[in-house]
Amino acid sequence: MAVRSRLAILQFLLLAVFSALFTNATDTTEDGQWILVNEISRASNQSLLWGPYRPNLYFGVKPRIPNSLIAGLMWSRVEDFRSIQNSVRHACEQGDNMAGYGWEEYDVRTGGSQIIRDQGNMIDIQTQFVKVEGGEHGGHWGVRITGTPRADAPEDLKTAIWFYVGLEGFGSVTLENEPDEKGLEGTVHLEGSVPHLGEFKIDVTPGPETNRAPNIVNPAYWAEKPLDRTIYHSVQASENEVWNAKDFLFLALRDNLADLKERFAKEGHPPPWQTFTMKNTFQPGNLHYVQKVFEGAFEVKLLQLPIYAKAVELGRALS
Repeated sequence: MAVRSRLAILQFLLLAVFSALFTNATDTTEDGQWILVNEISRASNQSLLWGPYRPNLYFGVKPRIPNSLIAGLMWSRVEDFRSIQNSVRHACEQGDNMAGYGWEEYDVRTGGSQIIRDQGNMIDIQTQFVKVEGGEHGGHWGVRITGTPRADAPEDLKTAIWFYVGLEGFGSVTLENEPDEKGLEGTVHLEGSVPHLGEFKIDVTPGPETNRAPNIVNPAYWAEKPLDRTIYHSVQASENEVWNAKDFLFLALRDNLADLKERFAKEGHPPPWQTFTMKNTFQPGNLHYVQKVFEGAFEVKLLQLPIYAKAVELGRALS
């Protein structure tokens, strides 16, 4: 009896050990599967973080995070003093006299390309939007903006473009270039930090050597603000008004126009492409504009990256 009792106890202990081992192995396998599923889900969500999630605009970018960072593009023909009020493009409007626009190809995880056929401004604007995976905050993105005069455009067509970055909530964006009242030379560097996005930088490149600034018409004003440089303008807006970047642009253009009217009166007044420019201002703000003025065709690149990253891969993707 004693021997049988000891055997029964031994069998029970062995069964308990095997049961524990099997259960731990199963739990470990299930835990590993859930970790893998969660990691795949996280990576999938991260790749969807950034996108053209401002569908009412011809081109606007933001993350899928409320009250965060927004970016957008505006442009206009600047060859006369009368039409600019109706020729600045930003939100999609029925009266914009477009020959067509929309994404010709788009992948939610890698980006896409669209052509905006702006017959009113006599130019086609192409935006090539690219997303690159990596990092903890949805990777990074860039856009190549190309302007091609339409067949009926004059050879010296003048076009102004404005790219802006705004904050609808907490965070900061600052200019890293040395301020210069004449404008900025080379690449414009912005750096920022936003909750859930971390620290980042946005570079606006001057584009290829084929880009041309308009001819000098008013040498005195050109000496103050040469258009072969980049204009930078910052505004402090209320958080619920940052989206209304076009209105703030018109306020800045109005102020510059009023200043030039007072200084030059009717004689020697700068031409429209010099007049319809923002003043270079470098005060802290939550709405930041970069303006460039071109003659003929043009190309610029905008690159958004984590603060520690280099733009090599992203620049290659946009080449």
